[in-house]
Amino acid sequence: MRRAIRKAESSGNPAENGQISVSYNGRLEPGETLVWEIEALGGPTDPDDLPSYFSNTTNRPYAYGGVKGVTYRVSDLGVSPNTINAEAVQGTGIFQSPWVGDRTTYTAISFDPDPPAHYPSAYRQSEPFPRTDRNGNPVLDANGQQVIDYANGTRHKNVCRHNPQLGYKVTARLYRPLQFMPVTLPEAIIQMDEVDVLRQEYINHIQSAPESAVVGGRDVDRVVTVPARSALKALSDMPDGDWVDTGTNGYQYSYLLSDGMEQMWTDFQTAWNATSKTITLLNSSSTTTMPTGDDIRVSSSYRNPERQEYYGNATKSLHMMGRALDIAATGVPSLGTSANPTPSFDRGVVFHIVTNAMENNSIAAPYWDMWQLEDIDIATVKNGSGFIDDADGLDNSGSGIADGYERTGHLHLQDDPTKGNHR
Repeated sequence: MRRAIRKAESSGNPAENGQISVSYNGRLEPGETLVWEIEALGGPTDPDDLPSYFSNTTNRPYAYGGVKGVTYRVSDLGVSPNTINAEAVQGTGIFQSPWVGDRTTYTAISFDPDPPAHYPSAYRQSEPFPRTDRNGNPVLDANGQQVIDYANGTRHKNVCRHNPQLGYKVTARLYRPLQFMPVTLPEAIIQMDEVDVLRQEYINHIQSAPESAVVGGRDVDRVVTVPARSALKALSDMPDGDWVDTGTNGYQYSYLLSDGMEQMWTDFQTAWNATSKTITLLNSSSTTTMPTGDDIRVSSSYRNPERQEYYGNATKSLHMMGRALDIAATGVPSLGTSANPTPSFDRGVVFHIVTNAMENNSIAAPYWDMWQLEDIDIATVKNGSGFIDDADGLDNSGSGIADGYERTGHLHLQDDPTKGNHR
């Protein structure tokens, strides 16, 4: 009868740097021996959004690394100790080079994943740089423009040396007396699911940005921690809204971390619904009302650590911790780009009303640590203190709406962890 091998219930999780344990579901009969093999699964080979020389195209199949810290347990010969360090007679455990054990009387084995070091080792916002060949000549795209690369952070999932989805295959070969060929038992496959991969991003982030785990920063006692598996919520369970970045190479996971974002949105909607949608125009006694068809929506909220590094230099961003959200206007013209912004009267009306809602302290939730209106590049209004740049309060277009409102991209809203769980 063939006897299977199984993963032990106490086996570790690669995302927690714990050991993985596999055992033989049976006992060895007299004269039988058992040879263990461990091999990493083949890594991702699909193209990603990183330069080939950073994401290591040639070595992508080997992105899950090898194994380390292998130990045997539970000898059927009754020898002591019952746990012993294992040595390899061949292989390192990387893809296509199985680790083959040196002992043949142990019915269980444990090991640690040994992936390549995360790149980059230190957190730094991804900065564009022109690609050149080995001779220093510009590398051009199909339109004759020099290709621009970004090395740090990624907008993809399961990227070599950034957030690999570690996986291993464990095989046991049973040798019996007087039988030349071994019996290969059904293999065990152990692999991170996407929740593990997302949690591993936090481990990598804390290692590359140690300051993120230290209390302090902008008068908020914030720290970045590794969320528990139970803290991650299925994206499908979130209310309507763009709770994650849905732009180019949209969000790659089906889970996210939310530590009150939905409540913040609900509280803001309460303030919004209680705020008049009619405003008085600048330098005039005339009024205007929010145009029909215009509204507000959640435009962005949660941002996984790799994506945060791709976009920004805030190593303690509350977007990563599920405690911040951005609220944008709908039904208004596109704001354009930082090089060519397109102010809009309709946009200005909406964000003037948004500001009125935020400044209504009888409605605004007390746990809100900070809010600000942000245009394409910088904040324009912060914490109800008026326009940061006086020029934003002017009406150069003569529309009756302050220029700063007309070029606002979204409202950024976040809470203060020091004030406790507000839910």
